[in-house]
Amino acid sequence: MVTFGDRNSGQETAPGANFGICPRSPVPVLLGVVVLGAIAAFCIRAFSDPVPTELLHRLKKGMTQDEVRSILGPPTTIHEGGQWTYKRVLVFGYVAIHWQSDGTYVGEFNYERF
Repeated sequence: MVTFGDRNSGQETAPGANFGICPRSPVPVLLGVVVLGAIAAFCIRAFSDPVPTELLHRLKKGMTQDEVRSILGPPTTIHEGGQWTYKRVLVFGYVAIHWQSDGTYVGEFNYERF
C-alpha cells in the first residue's frame, strides 16, 4: 500500500497538499503585466506617425485651406507666417504645412520625427 505524508510526522496527508509553503499572491505578476503593457502602448504610440501618411498623400498643390482642413482636420498650431503645424499627444514629431502668398497649399510639407 502506498501512503502519502510527511516523512517526519508519520501522518498521512492528501496528495498535492502544501507542506508549509504559502501560496504566492498574483498581484505582483498582474502589476508587472499591466506596467509592461503600458510601456509597450506608449512606445507604439510615441513612434507612430504625427499625421497618417495616407492623408498627407491626398494633399495636392493649390488646395485651399478649407480643402486641406477637410482632409487633415484642424491644425494644432497656426503660426504668424501662416504655417500650420499638426501634432498628436504622446507622439514624437510633427508635420508642418506651408502656404503660398495667395493662401493655397505649396505642395510640400515638413515631416519631422524626433
